[in-house]
Amino acid sequence: MILLTLICAMCGGVGLMIFGRKLGVPAIVLLLAGGVFLGPQALGWVQPSSLGGVLPVFVSICVGIILFEGGMSLDIKGYRTAGKFIRHLVTWGVFITWALSTLALMLLTDVSLPFALLAASLVTVTGPTVIMPLMKRIRVKPNLRDILSWEAVLVDPIGAFLAVLCFEGIVRQGGGAALTNFGLRIAVGLAVGLIGGLLLAWILRRNWIPEDMLSVSVLAGAVLIFGAAELVLSEAGLLSTVAGGLVLGASNLPWLKEVKRFKAELSELMIGMLFILLASRLKIDQFKQFGWEGLALVAVVVFVVRPVMIFILARGRGFDLRDKLFLSWVAPRGIVAASMASLVRITLEQRGMAETGLFGSLAAFIGLEVRGSAVAAAEFVETFVYSVIVVTIVLQGLSAGWVVRLLGLRLPEAKGLLIVGAHRLARELAVFVRDVAGIPVFVADTNEASVKQAQREGLRAVLADARHPQPIEEFAHDQIGRVAALTNNEDLNARACRVWSEVVGSSSVCRWSTGKGNEKAEQDARGVVIWNTLGRPSRVSDELDWGHRIMRREPAAGFEQAEGDMVLAAASPGSLSLGATTPNGDASKRKLLVVGPGPAPEEETSGVAETEEKPAP
Repeated sequence: MILLTLICAMCGGVGLMIFGRKLGVPAIVLLLAGGVFLGPQALGWVQPSSLGGVLPVFVSICVGIILFEGGMSLDIKGYRTAGKFIRHLVTWGVFITWALSTLALMLLTDVSLPFALLAASLVTVTGPTVIMPLMKRIRVKPNLRDILSWEAVLVDPIGAFLAVLCFEGIVRQGGGAALTNFGLRIAVGLAVGLIGGLLLAWILRRNWIPEDMLSVSVLAGAVLIFGAAELVLSEAGLLSTVAGGLVLGASNLPWLKEVKRFKAELSELMIGMLFILLASRLKIDQFKQFGWEGLALVAVVVFVVRPVMIFILARGRGFDLRDKLFLSWVAPRGIVAASMASLVRITLEQRGMAETGLFGSLAAFIGLEVRGSAVAAAEFVETFVYSVIVVTIVLQGLSAGWVVRLLGLRLPEAKGLLIVGAHRLARELAVFVRDVAGIPVFVADTNEASVKQAQREGLRAVLADARHPQPIEEFAHDQIGRVAALTNNEDLNARACRVWSEVVGSSSVCRWSTGKGNEKAEQDARGVVIWNTLGRPSRVSDELDWGHRIMRREPAAGFEQAEGDMVLAAASPGSLSLGATTPNGDASKRKLLVVGPGPAPEEETSGVAETEEKPAP
């Protein structure tokens, strides 16, 4: 049964995530429904009880790895621009959400104070596994994107700590110990995470690990950081993985993009498995018993608590009404809230205890009735948290794009062209695109002299390695929608296109290549090959400088191509095609960039530059 459970959880999770992406709906909704359908309530193929005591350990490790990947993905520059507000979100924001949610639970339900505090702590978190893809899809203003991304990752371990604090208050009699442990967990998690992240980055910089084992080594490092923190103090592992991932993500190691891609794929697998396993434990009857009171409670948390918190913290921070409304609306909960709610219920079911401990004693002291068993209360907490997850993901996930457009916060569609290479040929193309198509053009190169020449010619050029998109994206203010890699080095062009295809899509990248470069790089490459019969760009550039070739602009109407001519690009206002003569747009205004024949037939080359590209200082 264990084998069938794991196979169904893994395959069902991945399959439903693919299906959700194809349908354009939040995958977590499908995963929750799929977990119930595959679980004991329906087909019975997934039996989480068969995993016994392994399930809580597996869930904790998976959540730690997911948060490590989230920490690696955070944008340090985004934190610098909105750091103070983010700090307030993960401190005062968490406290306000916790307090108001507890008040709502006490007023609208008959749950006791201990479990009201526990349930409220679990809805203080937002889900990085939901927020990150959502921010990529809706293209909201960078400052709002950064705020929500940082909040989602940083608030998860804080919310988990609060839940553990409340849980210890329920099962223990001493309040001082619970509060002390809360502070110790923060200290231990930060210390172990920072030391582990720095040590991991130091080892990787020494090139002691083979290139094909970098990703799995980082995974092992993340698990080691988590395990070390847990050995020092239980439940400190989550914050340690966030801190370790953040340190590694800020290390600017050259291959970090590929590691992030591996970690993102692994996180997708784990999210799918976790939701199937955890949702399979849910019973349909517990949601039926939730009733109208429960729905009213969820509505208060979603539509009242979050906006009140945002409007309080955003006052005097330079946010206009539209920004506040958007931040108030988008706060989907995810895997950390679900896993903590389920872990609490599993633990209390194993103990089979009544509500006692610090918070139970406090409730009795102030005259509040302590009702029922902890098992029943834990079931209510789990039902409440999963209801908030479903409502926020369905409502906010599906409507976020519409809300961004309604509020006028959506970034303009990225139409700019990035040209990798700043030689004469690339500069001529950049000027042609700028003047005729009117499209923003950016030039990137690792040759400082070429970049300065491009800048003298009025082009927006940056000294940067195109294999690392982030500094170039920051330079271009997220305006890049197409990429043309035109360096002499075919392998470098292939690698640059592979990296940029993840940013702008495979259909929006193209590269110069003769097809004679590194065979593996060609197989892994993305994008359309252009100008493959032209010869090396640097040689063509030299011939243009020496007057051995002529480059000219021609009206498309009535153009007759002479022998030896090559059409490099066709453009009309707002439209561009590289290596084609029929772009969209006004045909009467269409112009061609044409290069004449060279002085002699191009000798066969391997496609490797005479002088290799040097990394930027």
